[in-house]
Formats: sequence, structure tokens, C-alpha cells
Amino acid sequence: MKYLVIGNSGFVGRHLESFLKKKYNKNNVFGFATNYLNLTKQKEYKKLNKFITKNTIIYFLSFNKAQKNASLDDYEINHKIITNFLNFIENKKIKKFLFFSTQSIYGEDTDNKNINEKTIPDPTSYYGIAKYNSERLVMKFFTEVKIPFLIIRTPRIYGAGDSPLN
Repeated sequence: MKYLVIGNSGFVGRHLESFLKKKYNKNNVFGFATNYLNLTKQKEYKKLNKFITKNTIIYFLSFNKAQKNASLDDYEINHKIITNFLNFIENKKIKKFLFFSTQSIYGEDTDNKNINEKTIPDPTSYYGIAKYNSERLVMKFFTEVKIPFLIIRTPRIYGAGDSPLN
């Protein structure tokens, strides 16, 4: 089994990669960040070919995290990241795909403390809109290619070593 953590430079990705290396054979866990893999450029994905097999599980955490003062350009960057990835993986077989989303799909300026799986998404930022649209693309794509997937909507996760600006 191989485990790829795409977006391992962020707080969650860094800790997830560390956890996987401790739990499984560390020689089968690979992390990627922008300094190695520019996800906005389609040709960069070729670097992942040697890691992709039918026994690969991919954890996808990479995204442009700009929320406050974000623009349509920030949305387009995130859209390009997910569509480039889906175009890359289209003809490949993997074991499973996990996409890390966010509670921001419910809106950043809400005081609703009763959010659950039945709450209707209502993103209010370019970041939230991009995450929600990415979720929908992931669902459509992986359902069509019949590869198991999971979408994980996390709230703000933090801990030792985290910066509130990240």
C-alpha cells in the first residue's frame, strides 16, 4: 500500500503525514507541497506517476487558503488545482481518495452552531465556494470512475506548532 499526502506543508497535512509514517511503513508514505509540485500547472502532475498504483490511497489537502480579502483570482487558482488533479488521475486506478474540505462551505459569517450533515451549504467566500464546488467535482468524478472516496469537512483544526495565520 502507498499513501500520498498532497498538501503536506499545512498544519493538518504535516501531522497526517507524520501519523501515517508512524502507523505504516514510512517508506510507503509520500508527502508533496508546492515547493515540489505546483498543482496549478498540469505538467507538474507527471511527477506523481511513479507513486500511483492500484494500491495507492491519496489524501488531498492542497488548496490556496486565502479567505479574507480573497478574490475571483483566488477562486480560479483553487478550481485549477482540483481540475488539474482530476484530469491527471482520470485514467489511473487507485485504492481510495480522501478530499479534505471545510466547514466554510456553510458560510463564514454565520453564527449557526447547529451545523450537521443535513445542513444546506451556503458558502459566502471565494474559498468556501471553491471548496464546495471541488466537493461536487470530486463526488461526480469518483462516482463515475467507481473509485471509493471520502469528503471530510473539517472545522478550524489547530494545535501546537500551528499559526493562526495559516
